[in-house]
Amino acid sequence: MISFIQGKIVEKGMDTVVVQSGGIGWEVLVSKKTSRALSMQKARVKLYTFLRFKQEGVFELYGFGTQAEKELFELLISVDKIGPKTALNILSAGSPDKIQSAIKLGKVDFLTRVVGLTDRTAERLIVELSRKIKTSAKHSETFDIDIDVQGALLSLGFTKGQIRKAVDKLDPDTTDFQSRVKQALKVLTGR
Repeated sequence: MISFIQGKIVEKGMDTVVVQSGGIGWEVLVSKKTSRALSMQKARVKLYTFLRFKQEGVFELYGFGTQAEKELFELLISVDKIGPKTALNILSAGSPDKIQSAIKLGKVDFLTRVVGLTDRTAERLIVELSRKIKTSAKHSETFDIDIDVQGALLSLGFTKGQIRKAVDKLDPDTTDFQSRVKQALKVLTGR
């Protein structure tokens, strides 16, 4: 088993990176969120990995920026009808805490609208994982507020991708709508 890979990124695609480590170029499948985070790094990177054998002699290596992201990926693929590619799409929707809160709170609308799952798959995901997931109460409090914040920022003309990045950077100690919108606007405008 390969626990992590550390090296220099030599190629980067939309959902893959090639990490040079020990004279070998490892093609690693990553979420869009991890891909964006890696584009900021110029030096050596460390990716936590999950190795999946597709068939004899063929394998895929999945990479994650944090151990929490890897653990959530493993939980997601344990659900029937959720494969590795779907799990990566789910991880692209936000931080592991936000996704876990959505599952724990039974937010089918978040999983269908933001992640793009069908109602049936989202409900299966909630039923199978809600007992296995532990989230902080503070993050659960801000979940509904962040949906409203995203709606407000969307109406101001920002893209979903920009909004997702900004909301992920908000201070979890700030729990009121207006303050979270102000913080998000500062992040989006670079002030």
